[in-house]
Amino acid sequence: MDSTTRLRWKLLSQLAMGGALSVACGGAVDSDDPGTGGSAGGGGGPAGGSGGLVTGGNGGVGGSGNVGGGGVAGAAGVGIGGFGGLGGGAGDGPFISGDVDCNSCSAHWTTCWNWWAVPTNEAAPPSSAKCPQSYEIPSGALQVCTPQGWGEYFWGEPVLVGDLCCYDTGLQCPGGRPFRIDGELRVAQVTARGDWLDAAGVGCTDDVGSTTRAALSRAWLEDAKMEHASVAAFARLTLDLMALGAPAELIVASQTASLDEVRHARACFARASELAGVELGPDALDLTGLVVGSSFEALVRSTFEEGCVGETLAALHAAEQRRVAGDESVRATLDTIEREESDHAALAFRILRWVLLRSPEQADVVREELERARLALSRESRQDLPLPPGVDAAAWAHYGRLTPAQSARLRARAFSEVVEPCVRALLEPPALDSMELAAV
Repeated sequence: MDSTTRLRWKLLSQLAMGGALSVACGGAVDSDDPGTGGSAGGGGGPAGGSGGLVTGGNGGVGGSGNVGGGGVAGAAGVGIGGFGGLGGGAGDGPFISGDVDCNSCSAHWTTCWNWWAVPTNEAAPPSSAKCPQSYEIPSGALQVCTPQGWGEYFWGEPVLVGDLCCYDTGLQCPGGRPFRIDGELRVAQVTARGDWLDAAGVGCTDDVGSTTRAALSRAWLEDAKMEHASVAAFARLTLDLMALGAPAELIVASQTASLDEVRHARACFARASELAGVELGPDALDLTGLVVGSSFEALVRSTFEEGCVGETLAALHAAEQRRVAGDESVRATLDTIEREESDHAALAFRILRWVLLRSPEQADVVREELERARLALSRESRQDLPLPPGVDAAAWAHYGRLTPAQSARLRARAFSEVVEPCVRALLEPPALDSMELAAV
């Protein structure tokens, strides 16, 4: 039985025993063609749909890097200007080269700063290099897609182009249960520390080139940051459940999941540190604006997006990563993550089942969230992006990583073959039997 079928039956059996996802605002966000030549500014973006946020075109490469014009906003939307193009004359940065699509977590582009202006974490380890390593740059240093809930990250070895330090850049694709406050993805920055590492290490990496090694380390660091943030997400879930009078078994399962995520974070930080050659761990997590307490509707929306979709996709993503991995310690890490993330997905469906027994009208909210997730993943599955330049594909797979295209296809398949059938089972009339309601 393959991992997809196994997880589907696990979730369905949980429902029988009673036991991403959508962050895009409406409308397009693709930039218009960039300005060209001289000191041309970028063009305006296209019109957005209801609630859409539209980014203008980038400034022309080689020009003065003027800021692009704002796009035409849709209803209740916002038009913002594009960033300046490469070539200077528009301050110290950031400067962006390449397309940015805030409707997909698979976007990939280049971000540059003048070397003296690259932002770094306060706790970043000292370095004599002209360009800081990508893991030293705060996740909040670039906020192109933050209004839609994504967080940007920087990976790979920096490239010095004249006076510019340039970095491969992408969007954090929430895996597992992401931690958001007011729609903003929150993760801790990375600092030099060794108390968040487990004991296992990766195998010999002497034959892996520096570009590939840096990209691998950064990819595992992003996983580690998301797993670390999931500890907070489950802590908040526990309090939300208690505020709504949830049964003890759901509270126990949520608390247990928090401890699972600590293990996942430590394992991922250890994989990243081995590849980077330096001990790395999380800095403080910003909780500004956190509100505890929830309504049934809010719990349904967050649980569907973060649990029923996010945890399901995370479990199957880990299973596929383990399948392609050759390194035994990486396979062991991924085996644990897959097993425990599938437990978290099952918990999410049990929570929804409990809510629907208490508040049957929330079934319409579940259907609405299902459609939102379907649209988001449909957009994402059309992405066919390559690995970053210079990354060895064989080494990438050996150390448990999927290409962006593989990840997008897997997520679409997981949604259609696991999430949708389990939601249909959840919403069947027998699942809302009034006699069961009286027993809750």
